[in-house]
Amino acid sequence: MAPDVKPPHQERDVRIDMLKGFGIICVVVTHVAIYEQHFSSLWVKTIYSFHMPLFFFLSGYLSVIRQNYSHFFIEKFGQLLIPYAVYFAGIFVVNKLVGRDDCGWQCLLLGGRYAYNYLGVFWFVPVLFLTQQVGNFLLFRFSVPVNMLIIVGMLCVSFLNDQYFDMFKFPHNVNVVLAAVPFYFCGFLVRHHKMVVKIGGALIAAACGAGLVIAGYPNYYDMKNAFYGIPFVTFGSALASVAVLVYVFSNLPRWGLLVDIGKASLVIMYLHQGIQIFIFDHFTESIALRLVVATFVPLSVYYLSLRWSVTRALLLGSGRDLAGLRSYLMVMLR
Repeated sequence: MAPDVKPPHQERDVRIDMLKGFGIICVVVTHVAIYEQHFSSLWVKTIYSFHMPLFFFLSGYLSVIRQNYSHFFIEKFGQLLIPYAVYFAGIFVVNKLVGRDDCGWQCLLLGGRYAYNYLGVFWFVPVLFLTQQVGNFLLFRFSVPVNMLIIVGMLCVSFLNDQYFDMFKFPHNVNVVLAAVPFYFCGFLVRHHKMVVKIGGALIAAACGAGLVIAGYPNYYDMKNAFYGIPFVTFGSALASVAVLVYVFSNLPRWGLLVDIGKASLVIMYLHQGIQIFIFDHFTESIALRLVVATFVPLSVYYLSLRWSVTRALLLGSGRDLAGLRSYLMVMLR
């Protein structure tokens, strides 16, 4: 196996953190609204047309081809799946202890569409992990033209899944990878192949996509439930919306709070749904209060987690701290 190829250490791009912050706020806003309004609002559907594609695009944008598959797998397993398992199991156990049985043991074992309510957001991270693994494999093994053909094929299969097999629940939503990898691939192309996007055309396409939603057409994504909108049209308009957002945020001044929210985006993703549902069920239906608390309590958890190596390892997926924890456990077990 060829040696792994990793980039030299680079300063963190705060514009990407701002985009992540914007994206996770969109996630929280829609979940707060959906819990009360059942996906009826046009503005919620408009956000659904781009917010999940944005995260997969950014993952591809930040990626670098890794030749050593096993090292890449282990690295991302620690970074993504260990915190996923800790948060998932923790919330599941708390639900059991307080007598709230949102979903059975199959929810814990199968994830994806088997998880709902407090645990409903946990479909995303396994799909992101698999998307990164599949995307890296394809980018390493095949040329860009061949990958474009593969991406078109994946889009076709994903739309077939949407149209004819959407009732099937796949463990950990592995089928959604077919719809996520194309956005990952486009993000990689923009960053590493200097793919030029004409902002005027992207703005027109994004506006047309929003217009379709307003006109009543299903031009939006519900990736958890394998709903991908209008074949190819929704993919194109989502990509155009992402391009517009990238352009806008690349020209905005640094906003520290949004940067911080972006850095904590995965912690916010794990915790916000349970927090806002708990507030709704026991205290108030206020959208504003649920939105603020469901964003800033997880942000506080993120900053507290930075203080100790064990929490950085288990709750944030820090590779260095996971390695230290593993070394410590090996010494203790000798």
